[in-house]
Amino acid sequence: MKTRTPFTFVHCADLHLDSPFEGLSGKNERVASLLREATFQAFDNVITIAIENNADFVLIGGDIYDGADNSLRAQIRYADTLARAARHGIQCFAVHGNHDPVKAWKANIALPEEVHVFSADRVERIPVVRQGQVIAHVYGVSHNDYRLKQNLAAKFIRHEADEYAIGLLHCNVGACEDHDDYAPCTIADLRNGNMDYWALGHIHNRTILSDSSPVIVYPGNTQGRSSKEIGEKGCYLVRVQADGGTEINFHPTDVLRWYQAAISIDKTETIDSLRQKLFAKQQELRAAAEERGSISRLTITGRGTLHGMLQQRSIIRDLAADLNDGEEQRRDFAWIDSIVIKTRPELDIDKRRQVPDLVGDFLRSADALRQEAAVKSNAEVIRDILLSRPESNKIKHIIMAFSDQDLSDLLEDAEIIGLDLLLAGEEQE
Repeated sequence: MKTRTPFTFVHCADLHLDSPFEGLSGKNERVASLLREATFQAFDNVITIAIENNADFVLIGGDIYDGADNSLRAQIRYADTLARAARHGIQCFAVHGNHDPVKAWKANIALPEEVHVFSADRVERIPVVRQGQVIAHVYGVSHNDYRLKQNLAAKFIRHEADEYAIGLLHCNVGACEDHDDYAPCTIADLRNGNMDYWALGHIHNRTILSDSSPVIVYPGNTQGRSSKEIGEKGCYLVRVQADGGTEINFHPTDVLRWYQAAISIDKTETIDSLRQKLFAKQQELRAAAEERGSISRLTITGRGTLHGMLQQRSIIRDLAADLNDGEEQRRDFAWIDSIVIKTRPELDIDKRRQVPDLVGDFLRSADALRQEAAVKSNAEVIRDILLSRPESNKIKHIIMAFSDQDLSDLLEDAEIIGLDLLLAGEEQE
């Protein structure tokens, strides 16, 4: 068996430096200050991991910057962090993605000589040299423009003489629905390139598409930026053994974490008991963040006597303020950004659905939609209904802008609101 020189590298992607954080409401100054620094600190943590583990090089899989506004602050911080890696003898290789394509990006700050940024003209093949010996080759190509639909993976061709070949690419493998289908390709396309390791970027959820022959990895982004990007975020430390085996280990780099959690009002009779449930969930999330700060969206669900009271916005506002009181003073703050009410009135829905009246008709119609959704997704069902209305021509662009999750939520919300209104009408008769 042919032996190789063992080496180590770090694979990260989707830094989105200086990115604005999405969907925040009522955050205080301490939380806001931490958010402004979070993407920079996360990348700094990547380089710290590389230094502490004696990595030979770092791979950055695109979307270094969040957009083409040419943020000078982002460029300065990026260059400074790469210079720290260079001082420790660590090379860095990077590609640009759909958020920061080469054509739209204007570099104002020079990067260290130890950094290689792949062009968008062609797939480049760059040797990694350690102590005068080539230990690997990195192949890469950047996005030239926004919304690139070309299959870049098909352009990668390994040289037969390579000891270990790495493909660095920002792309969408298998048409992942959660992300825009830019630089689309398939796993078969990647296999055809004959790389040993594919260092990918674009998908923000870390995913190992293949653990051998070749290893294909999305590390996810280094710092979550909204309540849609929940849980730990980070990078992979990759060790290539003398026999060619590739060992990968995830390392968190995030400064703060985002969470979504649900609390039920079932068997909860008072606001005080609900308050205790919310507090217990907050402590659970604090522990899950592992001494980091966290920002959470809580959803109150279930059916019970508290449903009517929770329709008062002032109660929800005051509950959130109570939970957040003093949190800004803690290093491991567990900030509750919003509380969403998805409760239902205390009612035996199955029995009420059988009653031959207006409420029963409404519930049966809602159930029929669910039956249809068993064949098609909730989103498809709702979108078809909205587009079938004659007035939809005026708002079609709005309807099409709704995400599948938005449309699924509409179905649930419509049943709850409709039932509340109908039951309130019964009580007034």
